[in-house]
Amino acid sequence: MKTFNDLIFQTHPIEVIDGIATSFFPNGYGVSVIHGIIARSTDGTFEVSVLDCDGICYETHLTSDVIGHQTPHDVTAIMVQVQLLPTIEG
Repeated sequence: MKTFNDLIFQTHPIEVIDGIATSFFPNGYGVSVIHGIIARSTDGTFEVSVLDCDGICYETHLTSDVIGHQTPHDVTAIMVQVQLLPTIEG
């Protein structure tokens, strides 16, 4: 299972985003993890989005929105849940 420690944060062209990392999993889902002024984050926390092939996915039982103010431990827990979702059909 991938965890927060597997994420590689990149700089983002929008200056108010300090860093962004995305990771996709074999089931077709992924996560986007960001930190910055426009994100729902503070020092030491991150905003997490569940992704599918079309972008942010609002249609899982995990969440219907982005998830703000998550610690690295929380991000790992979300990543594990996303990796356990059924494979996207099609």
